Amino acid sequence: MVLVAVVLDLEIFLPYSRSLKDKRSIIKSLIERAKSRNNLSILEADYNDLWQRSRLIISSVARDAGSCDKFIDGMRSYFSTKEDIMVTNFKIHLYQIGE
Repeated sequence: MVLVAVVLDLEIFLPYSRSLKDKRSIIKSLIERAKSRNNLSILEADYNDLWQRSRLIISSVARDAGSCDKFIDGMRSYFSTKEDIMVTNFKIHLYQIGE
């Protein structure tokens, strides 16, 4: 069986954040909502000391390319509809696992 691992690398601008506390609240909410709707892992990977920037790494594993496309489209849609953030970079990495 061949599986496909999807890794999304997002850089996010938080224009309404005025402190690290604001940023943590916004990011925590984004992560919790995304996890509740999908089977995925999320890590805040960079810019921990900046209150208007964040970098999220999101990963999931799928059985086929169609499922990967659906996951990627869903994540792109989810993050693009959030009014309190702007996605400034959206990188997609795909890895084949197995045979």
